[in-house]
Amino acid sequence: MRLLTEIIFLCLLYKIGTVITNLLQINMPPAFAGMGILFLLLQVGWIKLEFLEKSSNFFSRHVILFLIPIVVGLINYGSMILHFGFKFIAVIAFSSILALFVTGSIMRGIQNRGKVRELK
Repeated sequence: MRLLTEIIFLCLLYKIGTVITNLLQINMPPAFAGMGILFLLLQVGWIKLEFLEKSSNFFSRHVILFLIPIVVGLINYGSMILHFGFKFIAVIAFSSILALFVTGSIMRGIQNRGKVRELK
């Protein structure tokens, strides 16, 4: 029952993100707006990380199911992949490395900021 409650909460955040992007006419996916709201709720402390533990574990275990449609969609572009395959791989590799670097840098900054607060 708790898993269902957490998933309903995440869906509610998505719907709120949809309303916000529509009202403000922001050209942004509603899921990003919902994640931003979730981030703010976590930072303010209105929601504890433990509240979303079951749903995050569930989605982490089943993430491959969300990627299957992407792979099936790539089959439609087989000739393009054959022609531009190396460029696709290079762009994907570069963007993945860049995302890892940026994420690591942000996390290091957050951890260092936490250490500075502990010293005070």
